[in-house]
This record gives sequence, C-alpha cells and structure tokens, in this order.
Amino acid sequence: MRNYATEKEGKALHINYDYVQSWAHEFSIYRTRNESLMIRYFLESSREKQKLGLEILVFLSKFWFATKEYMLQLLHLKGLKTQDLEEILEEYLSNRILNCFTLAQFPLDEIPDDALRVYCLDHGAKFILTHFYREDFVHWQTTDNNRGSEQIVKCLSTCRFYLSLLAAKREDLRIFEPIFDVSIGRREARFSANFEIVKGTQTRKFILESVRAYDLPTYWRKKVAEQIAPFIMNKFWRQTFAEEPVFILLAESLENALEASDIFYRRTMSSNFRVTTDIDVIKGMEKAHFYKYMACEDNAGVGTLSPVRATIFCPKEG
Repeated sequence: MRNYATEKEGKALHINYDYVQSWAHEFSIYRTRNESLMIRYFLESSREKQKLGLEILVFLSKFWFATKEYMLQLLHLKGLKTQDLEEILEEYLSNRILNCFTLAQFPLDEIPDDALRVYCLDHGAKFILTHFYREDFVHWQTTDNNRGSEQIVKCLSTCRFYLSLLAAKREDLRIFEPIFDVSIGRREARFSANFEIVKGTQTRKFILESVRAYDLPTYWRKKVAEQIAPFIMNKFWRQTFAEEPVFILLAESLENALEASDIFYRRTMSSNFRVTTDIDVIKGMEKAHFYKYMACEDNAGVGTLSPVRATIFCPKEG
C-alpha cells in the first residue's frame, strides 16, 4: 500500500495532512562547501545558468516551497529558457544549495520516482543569496523549512495563485509578498500574501488567505476571531495600508469556501472579501470564478455564494 503523496496528488494539492516531510538528504553545514568555494562554484557556471539559478533561489526564498512545475511556469512567464532547469536542480541538490522532500506517512529511505517532490533552500543558497541578492538574507535558517504538511500545502497553494495571477496581470501586478506579517496591537498576524494590482490610475490592495479543509471550522474560527476581526474592526490595517485591503480567501472546494466565508462574515460583519477555489485558480484567472458571500436576511442560517465578475484579475483585452 502506497504511503506517500504522488506527483498527481501534489498537482491537485490533495495531500494527507498526517503526512510528514521525507528529505532527499539531511541538512548539514559540515557537508556544504564553505562560502568562498560556493561563490566560486556559482560564478564558474554560465551566465544563463547563473540567471536561472538565482531566479529559482529568490523564488524559493520568498515562497519557501515550490515544485519543478511551478519553477517551469515562473521561468516561462519571465521569458527565460528552461532547458537547463533539470540539470540545475540536480547540481544544486548535490551541492546542497537546494534540498527536496516528499510527504509520506513516515520518513522514507529514498523518494520514489512517482512521488511529489517539493524543493526548498539549503545552506549553500544562503551564501549565494547573501552575495547576489540581499545581504540581510544571512538570517535565514534551515529550520525554516521544517513545516507540517498543512503549512506546506498552504504555501504551495499561495505559490500557484501567484503564478496564475502573474500570467494574467504581469504588467499590472505591482507587489506580491507571500507570508505576510502584520501587527495587531501587541501581537502579530500572518497571512498567506499581500498583493497590489494597478488599474488605471488606482492601486487596489489585497490580502490573500489560503484556507484548507484542515483549518475548518476550529482553527479558522479562532484565526478570524483573534487576528482578522481585530485587524478589520479595530482598523489595525491602517498601520500598513492607506486604505482597507480586500481579503481574498482561497479554499479547496466550494463547500469549504462557503464555510470559510460564513465564519469570516459572522465574526467581522464585513463583506469586503471574495472567495475562490483551487480548481478555479488552476483554470487561469481569465476563467476563474470569484464569489461574493450573500448573508441570509435574518442572519440565522448559512448564506450563499454568488459568482461575481472579478475583472481586476482578468488579462487586459486586446
């Protein structure tokens, strides 16, 4: 009986939340080239490989986790050649610039050929990014990669949303900041992402929150009550934004979308949000459905989701 997530399950993000990370290799600074040797290795590669490699490392530094499929999409959207990607991934794994894992019932001796493979940074990436991206990257630790399967799926769903949005709004997507922290009084709240889209002379601001079946209802109810409601109702958003951002909830299914929306509305009494699903995002933004939550008149029962035309997420015509 198979006891790990397959590549097919990974594409659909249908992953057992009880699974744990099973790594390609153990993180070890002692098995990594020292900083000067790592920089020399990077500079000895071709300019094309350097460009692709740095693009991948920056991508993973922001989103934490990504599959090869997501990397291919990113490079294609940025107009970069992708024929060297497989070779770069193999070299970066062997040189401990990257690590990868699958999700399984328990740690495996090796990752099966048909298993989901998720990539992340390793010690060597820290040296390269500090020299060629930004100096403050020195604070990164490999322990940042040790996450539960539910958090990994949230990161992957955020990454896929970004790529779909980038494909549709490349010129108008001003900011997309994954793993977005804000202050709510003496505490912090963490959201899946913060992004901005330019439309005409206006800049529209959004907060993305990936809500998984695992979250519903208990964890999501707690997060809305303790983090999102104060952020909205006590206007803590003013510490970060000039105007109140629109929340976009990303759910696994329409059933989950309705449950998440009902909890969000009842606790915040705000209709300044829209919801979509993984299936819609896979279709592409030009075909994706977004939904508005319609509360019951007496507010006694669960409301409904009404499809709306979210033109701001659609590609420009012509």
